[in-house]
Amino acid sequence: MRTPYPYPPRVCNPRAGDIAGLAAAVDRVVLEIPAAERRELELRARSRAMGFDRGAVFDSLFPSTRAAAVVG
Repeated sequence: MRTPYPYPPRVCNPRAGDIAGLAAAVDRVVLEIPAAERRELELRARSRAMGFDRGAVFDSLFPSTRAAAVVG
């Protein structure tokens, strides 16, 4: 089973203003990660980002509407 972040946090998630950390993360992605793994990470990131899509967020605010059962 894969961990959510397969690389050390400093490499894959540099802090704001950490230019060297950002450069190291980009170098790692471009130079060291195989294309298939980059694609897998891209798909996971895209799927996660879509959770923040306005439509998805709006839809999650309201319960789904289902037809009420008629008793009688």
